[in-house]
Amino acid sequence: MRGWEPRQRTTVTSWDDEGRPTEWVTTREPEYNADDLAWFHALAEYEADLHTCGRPLSESLKREGHTGPKYVVGEAICRACMALDSHLAKRAAADKAIRDKGFHPEAYRQYSIHTEDEMAAIVAAQQLHSEHHD
Repeated sequence: MRGWEPRQRTTVTSWDDEGRPTEWVTTREPEYNADDLAWFHALAEYEADLHTCGRPLSESLKREGHTGPKYVVGEAICRACMALDSHLAKRAAADKAIRDKGFHPEAYRQYSIHTEDEMAAIVAAQQLHSEHHD
């Protein structure tokens, strides 16, 4: 998780008559210390309490005799998701024709969403690559 390997140490505990090792003990430091494990457990406990709405169940479940907090819903619109939705809507008719032939285009498509500037750079790099390999 932090890009480190636990230290390992092997100690020879016994040798034969010719001086060759016959027994040894290898010790390895634990990958996670007590603090790491406490954080993992705390995160697991927190995630187990979350409902699909993102709010903790311990706070949001309606219980008899408990008024609890009142909630309001906020909304944010992801422009990248809108672009993907628009793209998929445009492909829907063509995809139906493909599905009618027994194919499943969603199984082999992998979408990536880019800003116009990012896509221009990708296309330019692809063109440069193809010019050097033609």
